[in-house]
Amino acid sequence: MRGSYVVCRMPHVVLTATLMLWSAPSLASCISTCRAARGCEYDYSSLSCKLAGDDCLFKCDTEAPSTKNYGAISYSRESEFSGTSHGFSNRASAEARAQTECAIGGRDCKVIVWFWNSCAAIAVGGDVVAWGRDPSLRVAKASALNECRNSDGAGCRIEDLACSP
Repeated sequence: MRGSYVVCRMPHVVLTATLMLWSAPSLASCISTCRAARGCEYDYSSLSCKLAGDDCLFKCDTEAPSTKNYGAISYSRESEFSGTSHGFSNRASAEARAQTECAIGGRDCKVIVWFWNSCAAIAVGGDVVAWGRDPSLRVAKASALNECRNSDGAGCRIEDLACSP
């Protein structure tokens, strides 16, 4: 896809309407089934289940048609500014756009998370910046918040999120 983006410091939902043969619900169903088979259906915080989730995302994505819509979230700790991207045909372009958007208000921007055909969120709390990634926006947000809290983040909150179905 040609690429689209949003710049916002406040939590928001970004959805790109794209007709795809492998829909987000199909990908979500594949990942859910894979996670359940590994005993991680409802566990998004333990390291073994996070790794299983990544394996399932890779497995299900490789079974899907080759159309991928990449996105990324970049964040500046110093200025607490973020930039997002979604709908790009490759990871490098998605990361570059997120960095460019973050640089509008931040000086030390770093890509925190990249994703494809799914959603991602970043949570911040004190010195902790954590991320979550999943086909479900709700699960991506919960995962980011859990990771932030498990890393002893103070007052963890969702800083930014995006989806790239």
